[in-house]
Amino acid sequence: VHHVIQSFKQLPSSYEACDDEFFEGLLKVEELPSYHDLGHPHQIPDLDYALLCGPSLSLGADAMRTTYCILYFLKFFKDPFDLLKVCIRLGGDVDSLASVALGIVGGRFGLNIGEEEKGGLPVWLVDCLEGVDYMQDLANKLSKWYIHYHKQE
Repeated sequence: VHHVIQSFKQLPSSYEACDDEFFEGLLKVEELPSYHDLGHPHQIPDLDYALLCGPSLSLGADAMRTTYCILYFLKFFKDPFDLLKVCIRLGGDVDSLASVALGIVGGRFGLNIGEEEKGGLPVWLVDCLEGVDYMQDLANKLSKWYIHYHKQE
């Protein structure tokens, strides 16, 4: 959250990357305590929960609130499975929340699939996904391209 706030502060004043409400919300999200210290997300005080999810106390299809939740959870997640569980426990539009948050973590750190002792995602979660073989094939091609491309530099 801190890095996002700093990035917005460094933009030229003529560049309107976000409105005041969004930026003020980011500042408030930055101050929230770790969800690990609070138990599970439904134990977050109502005012903080309302900041993350909106007045309905359930995450709707709202880009601003989804961004708040993603940044908040990414700030404190311990491992990919922890992140997935906290996204699901939040309630509401959790499929979008979990896919974006895990996509960021997976792209940066990997999801450690099958390495549950390291907080990775259990194999059974991935095996039941539609298109796993296709995604694995694309990942392998991307990996080979990346390695080949960087050997040329």
